[in-house]
Amino acid sequence: MKNITIITLISIIILFLLGRNNSMKNSKNEDISYSFEESLNTHLSELHIDNINCIDIKGDTTMLLNLISSDILIYYYSDLHCSSCYEKQLRTLAKYFYKSEQNVIVLCSYMSFQNFKVSMNRNEYKFPIYYINYKAFNSLVIHYETPLFFTLNSELEASNFYIFYEENLENNHKYFQKVKTLIGN
Repeated sequence: MKNITIITLISIIILFLLGRNNSMKNSKNEDISYSFEESLNTHLSELHIDNINCIDIKGDTTMLLNLISSDILIYYYSDLHCSSCYEKQLRTLAKYFYKSEQNVIVLCSYMSFQNFKVSMNRNEYKFPIYYINYKAFNSLVIHYETPLFFTLNSELEASNFYIFYEENLENNHKYFQKVKTLIGN
């Protein structure tokens, strides 16, 4: 059953990425994007995230569950993603959540902890940012494709998945406004 879900999800991602290449400037493509987000959330609804190790820039380790006292927004990326893309998304995130950094956690995977430290030395954000193992989100097949936003509750249940695209400002704005309401901001 899990394999069927993974194959279906990969197929949806491929179809979405093919459609994205044509241009997201008209409303038809915005509808495709919205449909993709709905499909993504349907397939990943009520996904339970493992209680993974999270390591801050100082090397201090804590479990993910210890970082969550209420619903929060998670931004996940890896160093396999386009660095200018995730840096731009971090700046956008800071614009929307500048008053509520405690309700946002950034989780990122790098090839090594040392690479994470080098990257974070230029970190200008107030969000807590943690290094996690590449295999931490194996259940999220798409983590190799693009950075990902989702909400997480104190039971480690993930929901409200979203893939940010610079070209789709209206949907990005709607998503962040929705999440701000959900996590109490």
